[in-house]
Amino acid sequence: MASKFETSFGARLRKFQDAVQYIQQWPVYAPEREEISIANLTALIQNIQKANEKETQMQAQHSAAVATRSGLFNDGPYSVEKLLAPLKAAVTLKYGRLSSQAAEVAAIIRSYRTTQLIKLPADPADPEKQKTISQSQRSYGSRTQFFADIVTTLGGFNGYSSSNPELTVNSLQQKLQAINTANDSVAASLQKVAAMRQDRLQQYQQMATCATLMKDYAASQYGNRSPQYKSLTALGLLR
Repeated sequence: MASKFETSFGARLRKFQDAVQYIQQWPVYAPEREEISIANLTALIQNIQKANEKETQMQAQHSAAVATRSGLFNDGPYSVEKLLAPLKAAVTLKYGRLSSQAAEVAAIIRSYRTTQLIKLPADPADPEKQKTISQSQRSYGSRTQFFADIVTTLGGFNGYSSSNPELTVNSLQQKLQAINTANDSVAASLQKVAAMRQDRLQQYQQMATCATLMKDYAASQYGNRSPQYKSLTALGLLR
């Protein structure tokens, strides 16, 4: 389902398209301002349509990157969250419940678990959500670091091994690498969505400027009580 934000953008573009179709039916439409010529207005609509499609694609890529990262941390069958208890048990089994190794790993796991993951907002380009985005990225960064500490610590233990292939140092290192890649992918997609949204916003602002000029042309050519002027207003484009 499209967000209210996207629905609003789509509605504004539809009204603008209707207005451009309408002015082409006027007895005279020959504005002196080149930016509101039929050719330029048509090109603007096409550019906005392309921007909408590109933003949708980038949003989908971002959502996929977020899902991949979530799977590595929480949701996947071998996510970090699901490996912590087996890891703790493996170290306890190998070195003893009262060993320094067990205590060291348990302490890092506690730190990992007390770091609350903050969900990214649905619209990563919303300026009002920048604080939440920053907090979310830091929370994932903190958990990544704690997991890296676990992997490094296990690698430094004398004789650590496990019959569970998911708990070997090599497997854990590969998971850490995948997590770092996923973090980078989410960060990159966040930046792309924000940049695309800003570019699209500028085009919508240009559309709003053109709408005002179209109103001014209708008033100058036909008068502000004319059917042409009133019809543009009725479309809701100029409110």
